[in-house]
Amino acid sequence: MIGASYTERRIRNDGRWWSESDSPRHAERLNAYVDLAAEMGWEYSLVDANWKLMESGRIEDVLAHARDKGVSLLFWYNSGGPHNDVTEAPRDRMHARDVRRAEFPRLKQWGVKGVKIDFWHSDKQDRIRQYREVLEDAADARAHEMCGIIFPGRPNECQRPNRQPRSCHRRRSCAPCDGAGRGTRDSSFPEGPPAGATLPSPGCAALGS
Repeated sequence: MIGASYTERRIRNDGRWWSESDSPRHAERLNAYVDLAAEMGWEYSLVDANWKLMESGRIEDVLAHARDKGVSLLFWYNSGGPHNDVTEAPRDRMHARDVRRAEFPRLKQWGVKGVKIDFWHSDKQDRIRQYREVLEDAADARAHEMCGIIFPGRPNECQRPNRQPRSCHRRRSCAPCDGAGRGTRDSSFPEGPPAGATLPSPGCAALGS
């Protein structure tokens, strides 16, 4: 886990998901968080789940605004796939390899600096294989401008494969604990251990080239 002081200098973690979960559907709200990142001196702002389902404005407007403000964007993706039933979009872009290998060059063209791939649901062999292939495909796309990939999820998901720091250097973070956003989906979450309320947010990750 990256230390909080370093993290706060580098990335605008999207803690608003649990309090303003519809904000990624509105360009004006995404732009407001870009403005906040610029004001605070944060290098990155996260465009969270459902940015493909815009209700006002266009994602191109957000990309242009972020460029004007000198803030780099990270884009959220659903990892599914048949291994999860979560509907947040975009989904089915990081599961099939041919689709995924077409997505990374598009993100590079947009100037996106990283992706947050969510809802892995397990660390079974097929998930670990996908996990590694995502990193390999990003490298094969020669997306040199993309500085990192975040794998959140729950603590028992998305475990780090052996030797990953050497073989998968673009991987920047995975979740050490359940995040506050889980409370919007799981009624039992408040009954869990208090660690989730005291540890740094699982989505916090500092990305560096």
